[in-house]
This record gives sequence, structure tokens and C-alpha cells, in this order.
Amino acid sequence: MATYYVIRDGFNAANQSAMRAEQNPKNNYERGYSKVVEIVDAESAEQAVQECSATCYNGQKLWATDKPGKHRGLTWAIRAYERRMY
Repeated sequence: MATYYVIRDGFNAANQSAMRAEQNPKNNYERGYSKVVEIVDAESAEQAVQECSATCYNGQKLWATDKPGKHRGLTWAIRAYERRMY
């Protein structure tokens, strides 16, 4: 089992706030286009997405990774997610 970070890409007003968007983002996570929605222990990325309880609307997709260092801005987004949770 590995720890997977489930990310939602895309924007929909039903589950995201436009107030968070920044004018000069360094990456997709800071501007609110991509967001860490859950951290899951799973056997694969597909299983992590299936176990995730996040909503996904038109124009959005869920994906998971166990290697956050390979995606620009993801480590920062994980830290922000964990601060909100605790």
C-alpha cells in the first residue's frame, strides 16, 4: 500500500470558490485550477480515485499520484491541505 494524493483538475462553481484565484499564479495549485481533495492509502492510483469522496462536475477530472515531487506545486498544495485538516 502507498499513500496517494488525489487531485481535482478543472473549475466548477459548484465545488470551488473563484475568490481563491490569484492573478499571477506560480502554478495551477495556487490559482485554484488544481486542488488536493483527499489523501488516501491504496494499492494503485485508480483505487485511490475510486475511494475518494470528492465531487467531480463537468469540466473536471480526478487523478492520483504517489510521487508529489514530480508535479510542480503539488508539495505546496499538500502542505496547505494538511494545514486545513488539522
